[in-house]
Amino acid sequence: NGKVAGIANPFPVIYTGGVNPMLWRPLTGILSFDIPPYRFDITPFLGLINSGKEVNVTVGVRNGGVGTCESVWYLDAVMLLYQAPECYGKRLDGDAPEIHDTGANDVKVTPVKVTDEEVTYETDGSRTLTVTGTLRSVTTGKTFSSTVETYLTSSNRVKITATDNISKGKMWSKQVSSSPTTGATKMTVETFPYLVISVEKQDNTTFDLVGNVTYARRMFVDLHKGGAHAQAKDIKGVDYVVGWTNEMQANARYNRSLSNHSDINIQYGHTGERYTLAVTPLAILPGESRDSPEGGLSVDLEASREDAYRLPQSLLPLYHSWRHEPSEIRAERAKNGEAPRECYYNHLEALNGAITYNTTDPGTCSPQFAEDTWFNMDINTLRVAEMEWLGLAC
Repeated sequence: NGKVAGIANPFPVIYTGGVNPMLWRPLTGILSFDIPPYRFDITPFLGLINSGKEVNVTVGVRNGGVGTCESVWYLDAVMLLYQAPECYGKRLDGDAPEIHDTGANDVKVTPVKVTDEEVTYETDGSRTLTVTGTLRSVTTGKTFSSTVETYLTSSNRVKITATDNISKGKMWSKQVSSSPTTGATKMTVETFPYLVISVEKQDNTTFDLVGNVTYARRMFVDLHKGGAHAQAKDIKGVDYVVGWTNEMQANARYNRSLSNHSDINIQYGHTGERYTLAVTPLAILPGESRDSPEGGLSVDLEASREDAYRLPQSLLPLYHSWRHEPSEIRAERAKNGEAPRECYYNHLEALNGAITYNTTDPGTCSPQFAEDTWFNMDINTLRVAEMEWLGLAC
């Protein structure tokens, strides 16, 4: 209804023709064959949605237009509604949500070097959106409140010369969905680092194109169940941390004759892709709570949990060895009394269109997910049974 309800950073999908066609044979770019939907938590608008009034939900791309990013986005919005059987037969209403938005114009562009030979710019942007809403049961008088906080940052440095185009940056976001009423919280942190290098050269006889792409999609989710069961003394199985990373490093070179385009001198492509998944329950002992440092539990979720439970390390240049045999490392850590950091691992490498290396360690992910039916995982998306996580009661 004209109010900002949610924001998200777009993941930089690179399709098979992107940067250099030799990069993606046969390992294609991250998400290039299956882009998961962007999800916006509009729970604070439940009061409006249940009021019986007309609701219009619009999805769009900011800063777009003809010939820009918006012209290649195809948007098809779907609203996901989760039923609460315990609320059947009860009349519901709510207040208009409180919205605090820093706006989409917090962007800073800094010229680093601008000459006839080189143009280098740095661009930084950020945005914060907080939405708080209330749902009331007219029948019982109970009130349910929810808050969604979203933080976005983005930085990019681009260097352009007569032959080189280098772009390095990172997009980061954090969304925290919480309900003070039920105690449920869900924190999702997404990081998209990238480095793209394209070099084009041409002389009187040949055209030469070199491409190098290093980028990743890193996800980290902290889950805490809400509802009556979360208030019990033994709340094993209520807190979980799930992290997964898909990262690629690729370089390629294509050199051909200018007089005869079918006369190819060099056609080379080398790509490596690694996928890791980690999931762990967080034990909270009787008498402790998430909010009581005196109980020995750190409340700095983002810092302490990533330190104690490390996700895959930063991307390395392709010319450095980044292979490791997970079974050997798992055995070494077990010998040293360390917990495994990953419960699933896959690493692929391709050279000139053929897979040259493939190793998978299925680890312990399947049993861990099987023990809990309220969340599960496919390759790119964490699926959560929203109503069970939320613990809503009318």
